[in-house]
Amino acid sequence: MLVRLESFLAGNSATETIYTCMYAQHSILLDMHRQLYTVTTKCGDDHNQKKDETIDEQQEEQEQDGSWMRTSRLCQETVYISTRLLLKLAEMIVNIVQRADIYQEEDFTIYPQDSSFIAKTSSFDFACKSQHDEELVESLPKLQRDHQESLSSWSSSFDHVKVQEIKKQWKCWLSSLSSSGVGVSLSSSDFINDLNQKQRDGQIICYCIDCMVHFLEACTVLTSLNKDNVVQNVEMMQSSILENVVQMQEFVALLKKEQQEEDGQDGGEGENEKVAVNQQKRKESMISQNILHGHDDNSSQQQDQQKQQDQQNIQIPEYNQQRSEQNQHDVKKSQRQRRQLKQETVFSAFDPFINRPLLGNTPVRQITFSTTEKAIDNLVCIYKELESSLCKLLLKGNTLARIQRILLNMSSSSSSSWRPSIKLNILCRSLIVINLYFDNLLLGQYDFIMAIAEDMYCNAVPNTVLTTAYGKHFLQRLCKPFYDILKLYTLNRNRQRAFMDLVMFREWDELQDEAATVDACFQNELGLGQDSSSTKPTLLYVSNYVLSTKIGLMEHHIGLGIELGIFHGHYHLLTAFWYREFLLSARLGILTSMKEKVMARMAMEEQIHLEELAGQDKAKVNKGKKKGKKNSKKDVKSSIKNGSSQSSLHSTDPWKVAFNEGKHERDTEHMLLNANRMLCRGSVRFLVALYQSNIIQKPSYKFTTHELTFRKRFESFSQLRQPPVLSYDDFCQGVHFSTTSMNGIVPLETLIYSSSECFATSKSVLEKLKCDYDEINVDYHCIGKEEILNLIKVCFGNSLFLVKLSKAIEKNDASSLKLVLDMKLNPQFCTLKL
Repeated sequence: MLVRLESFLAGNSATETIYTCMYAQHSILLDMHRQLYTVTTKCGDDHNQKKDETIDEQQEEQEQDGSWMRTSRLCQETVYISTRLLLKLAEMIVNIVQRADIYQEEDFTIYPQDSSFIAKTSSFDFACKSQHDEELVESLPKLQRDHQESLSSWSSSFDHVKVQEIKKQWKCWLSSLSSSGVGVSLSSSDFINDLNQKQRDGQIICYCIDCMVHFLEACTVLTSLNKDNVVQNVEMMQSSILENVVQMQEFVALLKKEQQEEDGQDGGEGENEKVAVNQQKRKESMISQNILHGHDDNSSQQQDQQKQQDQQNIQIPEYNQQRSEQNQHDVKKSQRQRRQLKQETVFSAFDPFINRPLLGNTPVRQITFSTTEKAIDNLVCIYKELESSLCKLLLKGNTLARIQRILLNMSSSSSSSWRPSIKLNILCRSLIVINLYFDNLLLGQYDFIMAIAEDMYCNAVPNTVLTTAYGKHFLQRLCKPFYDILKLYTLNRNRQRAFMDLVMFREWDELQDEAATVDACFQNELGLGQDSSSTKPTLLYVSNYVLSTKIGLMEHHIGLGIELGIFHGHYHLLTAFWYREFLLSARLGILTSMKEKVMARMAMEEQIHLEELAGQDKAKVNKGKKKGKKNSKKDVKSSIKNGSSQSSLHSTDPWKVAFNEGKHERDTEHMLLNANRMLCRGSVRFLVALYQSNIIQKPSYKFTTHELTFRKRFESFSQLRQPPVLSYDDFCQGVHFSTTSMNGIVPLETLIYSSSECFATSKSVLEKLKCDYDEINVDYHCIGKEEILNLIKVCFGNSLFLVKLSKAIEKNDASSLKLVLDMKLNPQFCTLKL
């Protein structure tokens, strides 16, 4: 069942995974319900009527049969409860994924015509031939109603009670097994092995039930959060997940140990035989060496003792070999029987083609199920991701910028092999989308409009703009575009470009015009920055903020294209790095201007605050003189100084608190942008140097042109009015390949030197980020430490190959070099190996 659940979470349909289990079929569930909770009562009444007939002779036999019947019923109830847990969990997963509505490759759309999901994908009826079957069919409507009522009442409390009852019974059964093994001699190995195997099976059953219960509990809690209990429930869920992961890992270890024992028992016996043979050979060699070296002058008594010992040494391995062969034969026989029983059980309980009539004439898709150990291990990883992704986001995402960084790191780790995390499952990503905005609050905790306003204030937009009527209206207008940005990072990497093309670029381009209107209204209202020669606003507070966000989306769009292989080959990578370097330079210029405005505004506010404190202290001095008190100028200056420092460090203004909390994080982000810009610039100049040295050639096409391919690669930016889309002529003016004329072409030596300087600058910035990495909470970093090390390796590698290129040019041996693009260290920046 857990293997089918893991395949279902991997994106396969419920028809091909969950409902390949025979017990999950609706008719079989009804029959199981009837046998457990209807027929059992009648059998109990008949048994009470016959109890008085024959008692004494069959008492011992009845006790044995009763024990067997209790164990059999426990197994039946376990299968029934587990099946209902599986169906309930599948229903909840489908509801979560459909609510989030971000699935594309995953198959969550094949459903029956019936409105209910539980146990209704198959409408097969069994052929009725016997009277018992006819009575069953007549009772099916009533049983179906009862069963549907029980299904509808399958609440969390009912789950807990029933599961705890089953687990309690299994624990009692395990304890009874342990007590039955007391007093058994060690020589009865078959009994001990059978007892250990039964105990292990009971533990595995309990682990399987716990695994589904843990998933069901996590999905239930994380989909029913509200603004009153979000922090409390998430903290409780986080601690519960961490505890349950340890238990689930014990489950995985138990399965792996069992598999290793089955696979390695033969090898272990063989190794023991080899050890015994090697020991005998060493003893014989030692005896022969003693004889060769003249140590045979011992007494006859010593020789006799040595002969007796040699005979014993010869007889012991023969006895051990016979015993090991017998044990090996018994183990192989038990293994074959167990494997055969397991195959028969799986074959009788699971049928991959049972739902074939529901698929019509479509070809059957072959679903490859994982092994049991791998499936459980994947389920543990998915369960652990709920804590590392969703719980961390809800507990630590307290500002808009931090929420974006956390989601961006999750998105980067979901598809990159150089990240330590694995790809986020559709369940985790769907839960993140559901909890992004609920109860009219961001993450159910923060006012979305206020979060955007604080982020704009931290990026040089004065709070006086945001408190006006048109400023508040623009903040409301920004809620939907920013929600789309947060949702963007929950999509698969290959779907993010399409989402930006269809939804986000056009929307943010419209916001650019509205931002210019807000700046113009603010300028006209306060009479600031008026220019008589132009009607356009000169104080572009809001416009720069929107433009910076939009350029960031464009840069992310190109980075995804490089990562997904859309820009393939050295020529198309050259165009991508060239365009990306332009966008990074433009964004850094805007952010630097915004940062300067922020620092100027903070200095002005600090000066005004100092003047206010000086005026207050002067008034206190004058008041003290009137009352006969004396106060020196030194005390006044010290009080002003202490008051100013205390106000600047411990300001209670929420705007300044938000600015001071994220200052170091924004500086780190600016440094990363500068490092990426220098990497792109160095890569462009490195490639141009390779073209000029004729190591690589510009590709030629028969059915298209370079201008058309360039225009197609950046077609998404054509719908934007600002920044204007760059043309192919702009690219040709910035990059020259011809060496026939040196007019306007940068010399080759200058290109190599400039490229080397770019990589060195980027390396120094990255090393600075590495040294200051621990100063920021790891969850709020815009880049991981491992990624920083990989980018440093990219810079260092490119610098080394630039030196190799320079030496080859000096020796006139550049034609022997060949270019290899290596993107193993980072999917968006390559090492140009020669």
